[in-house]
Amino acid sequence: MPSSDRYAGLVLLVVACSPSVELTRAPVAGDTRGAVLLRAFASGDVAADAFDFDGNGSDTFLAFGSSAATAAVLEYDCPLSDLALSEGRMTPAPDGHLLPAPRRARVATSNAGWIEQPAIPAPFDALRIREGVDRPPSCTTFTTSALPIGIDGRATFLIPIAPGRLVLGLQPPGLTEVTEAGVEPLRVPGAPARAAVRRDDGELWFVGDGGRVARGPDIDHLTPATSSSSTASGNIALASSRGDAPLELFMATQEGLLQRFDGSAWVTVFRGAPAGPDGRVGVTWLGPGQAIAVGIEPPNVVRYTNGAIGLETLPSLVREAPIAVASLAAHGVLIGTNQGTLYREEGGRWIALLAEQTSFASVRQIVALESQVYYGGQLGLLRETREDLRRSAIDCPSIPLETRSIEALVAHDGVLVGTGGVGTDAFVVFARPERVSACRAMP
Repeated sequence: MPSSDRYAGLVLLVVACSPSVELTRAPVAGDTRGAVLLRAFASGDVAADAFDFDGNGSDTFLAFGSSAATAAVLEYDCPLSDLALSEGRMTPAPDGHLLPAPRRARVATSNAGWIEQPAIPAPFDALRIREGVDRPPSCTTFTTSALPIGIDGRATFLIPIAPGRLVLGLQPPGLTEVTEAGVEPLRVPGAPARAAVRRDDGELWFVGDGGRVARGPDIDHLTPATSSSSTASGNIALASSRGDAPLELFMATQEGLLQRFDGSAWVTVFRGAPAGPDGRVGVTWLGPGQAIAVGIEPPNVVRYTNGAIGLETLPSLVREAPIAVASLAAHGVLIGTNQGTLYREEGGRWIALLAEQTSFASVRQIVALESQVYYGGQLGLLRETREDLRRSAIDCPSIPLETRSIEALVAHDGVLVGTGGVGTDAFVVFARPERVSACRAMP
């Protein structure tokens, strides 16, 4: 067990009572062999400390001197040495290594007790440290379960609204609540149902035909938001600003428009060509006054920067069109094409990832779950790219979630949730990863 004089005020307490909700000590199970304590402070600083245990003791607490805004403890079923880590303070490094996947992760904030998580929680999931090594990854397997929606309509979007709850947009019926137990129509008269986003502060924004907008803190308290009219109809892609950035929405439409909403009015910032035969469009927010859209001027990538428009092309040897785009915190900006290629932006250029191994199933969705990126969707197939896309990529076999194409995909509560189908054939599928801790993934 660690000794208290080695860790600048960190002390190990052996206790028999239940875990504390205070953010000055963190629970550790008695069978843990290695643990990493993570703390994030209001100043933005992050502290990371590693500890070895004998794994044969009682449940314990790691006590630390100053209260953090957010804390997490990662528990491993092997000694730190097996993870190429050693006891003591670890050093954050932008070009370092991601923390290895734990057997158990718990997180707490200043107003909530310790809660077990399925993976390393934010903001620590993107933390890099100088210590350790990059681990040979193993490909994920999933346990899937599908639910028939049972309502005649076409799925247009899927967004999380609360733990275990999502809202599905259907055209023409409207909004439907989705849980793993089933689906239920929502009585939200007049709610737009073409596209939706959930902002980082939890506020919901819905957009419908003509650019009609509704917003609210939850699904039961939506109110219309003043906006100018828009010609938006058909397929719509929607993206919102994130974090504490001022509100702005970007919308890409099947008619070839890129529009920006500042809270009161839609303004068309680019008029391109209509989307391709399948009408697929995508848009992602990059920062205040910045966005990338695809599908609205095929085969170009449209970049909007504070009023200026730039058209970019992908370095493809075959004729392909970008149809999906995502900006992921740990992986940068990614674009998927109708020919199954995944690109990332690097140094102002678009780089194809593992193009020689792609399945040629179009990339309709791009989603991050833990440290992996999942992309694809056509014919219900996803592909998984492991490790850090900025430096390396390891490709895994296709993952069959369904036999029908996935039209919307989100990561929620550590699970991938997808939807697709038309009419009475519409479905929702839950895909739960079978996680293996870094200790058990060792070759």
